[in-house]
Amino acid sequence: MKTFILQLEPHDDITSAKDKMGWGKSSHILVVWPEKEKILNRQLDLILLKRSAGALGSQIALVSRDHRVRYHAPRLGIPVYSSLSKARSSIWRLPRRFRRIQSSNKEPYNRERTVSEAVIPGYHRAPLTRPVKEIHRLHPLVRIGLFLAGVISILLLAAVLLPGAEIYLQPQVNDQGLTIPVRASPDIASIQLTGQVPLRKINVIVEGRDSLPVISRQSFPDRPAGGSVLFTNLTDQAVEIPTGTVVRSQGDTPQRFRVSSPGTIPAGPGRSLALPVSSLVPGSSGNLPAGSLVAIEGQLGTSLSVTNPQPTDNGNERLLPVPEDADRQELADRLMQSLQITALAEMEQDLAEGDVLIPASIRLAEVLDQDYQPAAGQPADELRLLLRVNYQAFSVAQQDINSLVEILLNSSLPDGFMPLDGSLKIENLGDPFFHDDTAEWSLRASRQVQAVLPEPQAVQLALGLDPQSAEARLAANLDLEDTPVIRLIPSWWPRLPYIPLRIKVQVIQPEVLAQEIQ
Repeated sequence: MKTFILQLEPHDDITSAKDKMGWGKSSHILVVWPEKEKILNRQLDLILLKRSAGALGSQIALVSRDHRVRYHAPRLGIPVYSSLSKARSSIWRLPRRFRRIQSSNKEPYNRERTVSEAVIPGYHRAPLTRPVKEIHRLHPLVRIGLFLAGVISILLLAAVLLPGAEIYLQPQVNDQGLTIPVRASPDIASIQLTGQVPLRKINVIVEGRDSLPVISRQSFPDRPAGGSVLFTNLTDQAVEIPTGTVVRSQGDTPQRFRVSSPGTIPAGPGRSLALPVSSLVPGSSGNLPAGSLVAIEGQLGTSLSVTNPQPTDNGNERLLPVPEDADRQELADRLMQSLQITALAEMEQDLAEGDVLIPASIRLAEVLDQDYQPAAGQPADELRLLLRVNYQAFSVAQQDINSLVEILLNSSLPDGFMPLDGSLKIENLGDPFFHDDTAEWSLRASRQVQAVLPEPQAVQLALGLDPQSAEARLAANLDLEDTPVIRLIPSWWPRLPYIPLRIKVQVIQPEVLAQEIQ
């Protein structure tokens, strides 16, 4: 098949296009529109192109993406393609829906436009036949019967499709419970069906202060002893004695005194001077007999001699409150006990909801700070203590307990039943016993389980039955807590629908059943 491809230019009009169509001597003309050019897209332009091709005895097809061309061409009986390759590889035929349009647009047969039948030799006109519906008129009774049959069919169809029903089922609810012995240890890594769960370590740092009145008394030096000493010059020069010059007694534990006021001894051996002195250490230890102070500290000891002609006196002690070791221990024990109670309270407050704290497991992990006032051996009316410590204890996560309980309850779940959400209750039967980092106790787990009611089964059991029969059949075949409630739509309809889609099943709890059926 030889095809002439006519490529239109943007400046072409219908006249130039018709001229170009005459250039090709072919039985098929393929007119190609330029890209993105809106030319020759009117219905009249396409009609003229088709007539021109027909005058040349050629079949025409179009290649265009113009939406107006693609709309009008098939309706005018002209095949149109989106690309040149598709046009070459296709048989030039209209789609089926456009072929129907073309056949319906053909002109009807017109007897007036044909040659007169009378002038055709041997032609005999056949008598016109009457329409079939005029020949075969139906009997009135038949037509009434057909009408009634149609009405009955419609009513039957409505009876099948229109009625609806709602079935309210209350599943049977039972109690399920177990008593479970629990053993928790930090050495257990995961939950075990034997009742073993992991122990988790928790820490808390607490700080506190406390004080204790001091009752015990100790003797402390009060006033220093005092007196006077006599210095004697051993040289031929005058000697100055400054304040603070220290004189002392002999022995392993000498008593030391200081000169309270300065003085000068005149020149010459044997010349003397008396000056006041006081003990450097308060208390009665400074009360010395006469002649006890015989030495001078420093360089003056080579120029002078010293003695106390009279005893030194007035040194004494007094009793003062001084904390003892027993007081410190008592205060520490009392404050530790208070801090342990505080630590337990903070641990319980910091636990996640439902976690179980093992109170007996609490222990002192570390003393971070300990400060006594006053220091050891110092007098004070009150002993004060600041403590900052780290306490440690063990707990069991509620998540682990719940997982253990659910596993054990599910293993004994009756067939055809499922747990009721939110019904699980766990009760500890006594405080956990803790020994060697292991906690043991028992708990009681209980929940409610309800029967599983398959809705498709309930629908099949009730199809097409009257409400009383459907209720009895449902109650006999399903685990129900009470008689099912059936509501028909409309309420006066005598039976449940025959179509499953028209029956709605609702599984509902007792407390809301009354509200749903109102």
